[in-house]
Amino acid sequence: MLTLSRTVYISEARTTLSPEAVTALAAKSAAKNRLIAVSGLLLHSQGNFMQCLEGEPRAVELIYHAISEDTRHHRIVRLVDEPTSARLFPNWSMGVLNLDSESFRLDRQCLLDIIAGARGIGARARPATVIQLLREFRSQLPAPAHTPVHPLALRQA
Repeated sequence: MLTLSRTVYISEARTTLSPEAVTALAAKSAAKNRLIAVSGLLLHSQGNFMQCLEGEPRAVELIYHAISEDTRHHRIVRLVDEPTSARLFPNWSMGVLNLDSESFRLDRQCLLDIIAGARGIGARARPATVIQLLREFRSQLPAPAHTPVHPLALRQA
């Protein structure tokens, strides 16, 4: 069985991004991710991001490296870096949720608490806590616009 890799990180935008700009960024990422069989989720709230990337280890690491070099954001902290046999987001080359709407008020606070903890304000976020939060957000994603990017994507965690 081929081992996949999962990386989850947080970052902070250097400038304010509109919901439309976040959606455009996610669409561009989704197109690139489909080409290299990477799936994942991008969460956005109040200028903060949490992103999960899943796929072949080399592809995930290349994307993470490019992200860490991107000057549009800073304060990047990797929360999870682990092998996995199944994807959390097999049907999304890049799912996106903007948590600034009122319907996500409680979820947004969970995300912001994890970000604060990872930045040293309170207890550090455990990988299991981060993965559980991602599973909860997965249930709120709209149906994917595209089919899975790779047969391995059909296995779901």
